[in-house]
Amino acid sequence: MTRGSSIFMVGVLLLGIYITGILIFGDAQTSPNVVYVDDDFNESTTGWQIDHFNKIQDGIDAVAEGGTVYVYNGTYNENVDVTKTVTIIGNNSVSCIVLALHSNDHVFNITANWVNISGLTVKGAGIIYAGIYVDHAEHCNISHINATNNIYGIYLDNSDNNTIINSTAFFNDYYGIYLVHSDYNVITKNNFSYNDDGIYLYYSNHNVLENNTAMENNNWDVNIYLASYNMIENTTGSGNRPIAYYDSNVNIANATFSELILWNADYSVIKNITIEGSSLLDNNGIIISDTDYANLTDINSSNNCYGVWLKDSHHNNLTNLTCTHGDTGIYLFTSNYNKISNSNFSNNEVGIYMNGYHQNHNSFSNNTAIDEMYSAFSADDDSHYNTVENLTIASYITTISFTFDNGISIRGVDEAPPNPAGMEDVGKYVNITRKTENSWINISIYYEDDDLEFVKENTLRIWRYDGTTWEMVSQPNNVNVGGNYVYANITSFSIFAPLGELTKGVQNLRTGELFMTIQDAINDADTSDGDVIVVHDGIYKENVVVNKSVTIINGSKPIIDGMGGIAFNITANNVTIDGFNITNSSYGINCSALGFYIANNTISATIDGINIFLHNISCNMTGSSSFIIGDSIVYKNTINATNNGIVINASYWGCNMSDNAIFEIGNFKIIENNISCMNGINISMHHLGYNLTDDSSFNMGNLAFNGNIINSSGAGIYVDEIEYIGYDLEDNATFTMGDLEFNDNVINSDNGRGIYLYEIYYFGYEMYGNSSFTMGDILVNNNEITSYDYGIYIDDIEDFGYYMYGNATFVMGSIQINENKINSTSYGIYLDDICDFGYEMEDNSSFTMGDIQVNDNVINSTSYGIYLYGIYYFGYDYMYDNASFTMGNIEFNDNIINSSNYG
Repeated sequence: MTRGSSIFMVGVLLLGIYITGILIFGDAQTSPNVVYVDDDFNESTTGWQIDHFNKIQDGIDAVAEGGTVYVYNGTYNENVDVTKTVTIIGNNSVSCIVLALHSNDHVFNITANWVNISGLTVKGAGIIYAGIYVDHAEHCNISHINATNNIYGIYLDNSDNNTIINSTAFFNDYYGIYLVHSDYNVITKNNFSYNDDGIYLYYSNHNVLENNTAMENNNWDVNIYLASYNMIENTTGSGNRPIAYYDSNVNIANATFSELILWNADYSVIKNITIEGSSLLDNNGIIISDTDYANLTDINSSNNCYGVWLKDSHHNNLTNLTCTHGDTGIYLFTSNYNKISNSNFSNNEVGIYMNGYHQNHNSFSNNTAIDEMYSAFSADDDSHYNTVENLTIASYITTISFTFDNGISIRGVDEAPPNPAGMEDVGKYVNITRKTENSWINISIYYEDDDLEFVKENTLRIWRYDGTTWEMVSQPNNVNVGGNYVYANITSFSIFAPLGELTKGVQNLRTGELFMTIQDAINDADTSDGDVIVVHDGIYKENVVVNKSVTIINGSKPIIDGMGGIAFNITANNVTIDGFNITNSSYGINCSALGFYIANNTISATIDGINIFLHNISCNMTGSSSFIIGDSIVYKNTINATNNGIVINASYWGCNMSDNAIFEIGNFKIIENNISCMNGINISMHHLGYNLTDDSSFNMGNLAFNGNIINSSGAGIYVDEIEYIGYDLEDNATFTMGDLEFNDNVINSDNGRGIYLYEIYYFGYEMYGNSSFTMGDILVNNNEITSYDYGIYIDDIEDFGYYMYGNATFVMGSIQINENKINSTSYGIYLDDICDFGYEMEDNSSFTMGDIQVNDNVINSTSYGIYLYGIYYFGYDYMYDNASFTMGNIEFNDNIINSSNYG
């Protein structure tokens, strides 16, 4: 028993010795106080995995509490957790780089007190993570750190009494340094630039920020929210200008800052201050936080993030502010009883913005917010009892006053809708959007006396446009004639405008008389040739007969409803129709006279868009009689028609003239129209200058069909005939014309020919005596054609100067088919029967012409590229006496053809 006890005691003693031995030898094997980390270390390195490591995390795990980890230059792909008090010293912040192995974690996550970290570059933390994250830790020292290309550079979360010195935080997606619920920290001699915000203090108090730089950050160089009793001094902001921070009553005047922050600066007076942040970014502005009863006057805070941002600030008076060309003009966040007046908040994304927890009892008066990207005024659903008086918005300059609740957004209207029939606007528009189902606004829209020219003032009411139709806003909705405003309570939102009954929307500018209809203006006895008639806004249901030489132009955006018939029927020479929207018509415009100018109209027609029928004009003139008129032009119209876009049917102009009779017309141009229809332009012209004798003459300019955009299911341009031109000239008769042009058109034909020229013949067909025929070129150049039939089809250019006798002369230029781009499922260019030029010539007659050119075309076709059927009978056998025929070259040069058949 005793022995057994002895043995037990020995065992106890031995155990005691063993345990003691462990304690003794444990001191020899404690963690090292200094470790070294180099990404080049490996198992061959002396001290490997004892005090030499190639991972920072391994070094931290191995070092003793309070020890030092030296990190040599290199790149370390790690997310490092610092859970003990250590000192981490990088070799230098440029070449000693720690790159987040996982972007969804911090590069350094510090949760221990008394950590020192220096000499490193930390980068690559994404999503919501930081280069250095200090979490509930105190007395840490961060120095000579470069935190770049993270979401947050340096982030202190519920961490107090830390020091950040001589560090940089550039190019981080959110903030250079972010303090959240972190107090009594010292941040000095750092540079927080090129981030979203440079420095952001959030619910963080009693911090000292001295001698820092924060510039060229996207939004704010320094931002604060509910951050109290901080000292921010000697901070350099964007533009190398100072960031001013005041935390008590201050009186400042005549100064320029990069940014101005007022915190707890009650009763301050700020006057004639300019805030000028970055010259490249719209950043910075004025932050007024936890400040009451301050007065700000004559402030220029333009081209900044927010011109002025009030946070938890009340009873302040701000007047004569200029806060333009930034993100937001003025932003009220949880701020009440403020007065903002006589200020300009234009050309921002948002002019006036109210958002947060209770923005109540604020007043806005005599402010301007025009040309905003999103809204002139926006308030969320927790903004109550606010008033707005005389806010001017645009793009139609409109001044409004209103009260509201439950959230609204207001902006101007870029393009006003057409007025309903019989109603006229006063040029004032507002677009209102609700924020909640219970949103409402009681609004007044102001107008001037000069706006009432075409409207009955006492009929003005506010109308709502729902995207397709107008309807009057329900009661209360009325006009205050003495105050020049229309008012209503609105609960259903869209575009709104004051509309009233038309007085008279058509005016003769010369006489000043007003009319209800266009036809009344034309028919009025005082309306004379040469008068200008202006048609103002409205829908005019008319079939207008224009039987006087007048100019009819739009005052802004009138609609002509053709009621299923012809909207305009032109029967007089020298008429202009310019700038109308023509709808519900069979023929948009019908014209039977010359000298017209039809331009800038939008036409929708069930038959033809524009129908030009010119028959039997000034024929059988004798003696010294004459017909002289200028150009006839159809220009820049947009046409959508069932059959033809434009039809020209012209015949018997200046025929059977004798003695010294003269027929003279300028250019005839169909140019730069945009046409969608079955056939784009349909042309038939014949018997122009037919049968001229004695000394009679026919002169005309170019026939031009150029620069049109045509989308057709049939032919793009279809010439049915241009023939009997200068046919039968005798004695000393002369016929002169310019070019015949089909140039620069863009044609897409679904099921027809791009350009189809048929029967261009009988030009100067019979000529006797000393008669002469002169014309310019025939040009089909530089067209772009996509066709499911022939690209360009020319059939029968023939019988030019066919019979010539005596001293008759025929002179013409070239025939050119050059530089066209054609994509065709049939022939690219088809030429058939260019022939019988100077066919029979006698006596001293002469025929002269230039080249025939088919050059520089680019053709993609599934059939022939260029198909030539016949060019023949030029100066044919029947030439007698001294007759002469001269022509240039026939050229087929430099064409590029991609064809599945012959080129």
